[in-house]
Amino acid sequence: MAKALPSGPEHQRQVMLSREDESHIAQNRRHGANSIRTSKYTVLTFLPLNLFMQFNKAPNVYFLVIAFMQTIEMISISGGKSAMAVPLVFVVLVSMIKDAFEDFGRHRADGQENDAETLVYQHQTRSFQRMRWKEVHVGDVIKVEADDAIPADLLLLQCSDAKGVCYVETKNLDGETNLKVKAAEKDLQAVFKDEKELGHLAGHVRCEKPNNAIYKFEGTI
Repeated sequence: MAKALPSGPEHQRQVMLSREDESHIAQNRRHGANSIRTSKYTVLTFLPLNLFMQFNKAPNVYFLVIAFMQTIEMISISGGKSAMAVPLVFVVLVSMIKDAFEDFGRHRADGQENDAETLVYQHQTRSFQRMRWKEVHVGDVIKVEADDAIPADLLLLQCSDAKGVCYVETKNLDGETNLKVKAAEKDLQAVFKDEKELGHLAGHVRCEKPNNAIYKFEGTI
């Protein structure tokens, strides 16, 4: 159950398992929220940031320089009129509209993901209640039912299977559709068999900080 962790506090984090203690809640909140954002822009940042991105492209910069030079009568062959300005503005506007449409789709997808619901244990009511994924915090105890999507990285404490085994599909992470076998630690399976016992839950998990290793996890509980 216990495995060697990378040395040094910069490689580790400690997660408290009780949300009744305000100090534990504050410590867990330091690990960040569970909301995701894949969109690039907001309403306020779209225009300046997108224009910056547009003119980071070499062709757009080239035609902008040409359009400016055409306004100088001494070297212009268009009589000081910027003939290149209209097509350049058209191209930039079309690209901006395309980027806005794509980013709007990302905002909608983010909203659907963040507003999806899961069952989170509430110490005040001693029961599981539905909460949005973006409201889940590190240290929460979550109940995942059959065919539910998993809202975050989870440590399996208990499973309805007598042997503590469950099967997880990871195609959203690695594209694989075959089911992965996950098993709860035998000692934990016995401790958390009764949901009512969760009200007395106390302890901590010392584990790795978030990383890109999706097939490996090391920690102690």
